[in-house]
Amino acid sequence: MKGGKTELWVNKRRKELLDGNSVGTPGADIAKLKVPSWYDEKKFNRTKELYRDHFIAVNFEHFCGVLLCFYFPKTTKNFMFSGECNTKNKLLHRYLTTIRYIQKWYEGDIWDVNDIAHRTLSIVRSMHTRVGNKMAALNDGIVYISQWDMVLNQWSFVGPIILFQSLLGLHGWTTDDYLLGNYSFLANNWLFTWNRRQVQSVPR
Repeated sequence: MKGGKTELWVNKRRKELLDGNSVGTPGADIAKLKVPSWYDEKKFNRTKELYRDHFIAVNFEHFCGVLLCFYFPKTTKNFMFSGECNTKNKLLHRYLTTIRYIQKWYEGDIWDVNDIAHRTLSIVRSMHTRVGNKMAALNDGIVYISQWDMVLNQWSFVGPIILFQSLLGLHGWTTDDYLLGNYSFLANNWLFTWNRRQVQSVPR
């Protein structure tokens, strides 16, 4: 796509993602989800190879991504509301648990219901839905753990790697986010057209 067509497509895609601010993370038994038509096993396995080859760098970026998520006020409120991260020790435990889960997603088979990668993905998605529904009781007109929140958090984990290094693990994270029930900003080459200026100006 070039010129005007590209701009129209970018604006349309951006609106779709922003509209996700009013959409919560849907509850679902991910064991019942079908493999999407766009899934490419070769690309997904390449993600795993890249993770193994750059283990320290990728894990460090993901750890920084967890920290970056707290830049977003709603994310911070989600953590504090759950009561699971209201002390430094609890917060550190949550950090490390998140990184360990992500490591399982790289190393295991997320489509195998008996694999720990699949089970931890299911745990995370259920947690998102549970906390989002619980916070809905605040009745303050805000959708917590919305699809837009998930887009921002996803960017925190993988955006810097892709923006500032080679295209590391793009397809793998698109697939993981499908199972997490997210609007993926990685889908349909979205990231390639969302330049740094636009990323810096998105609402939080």
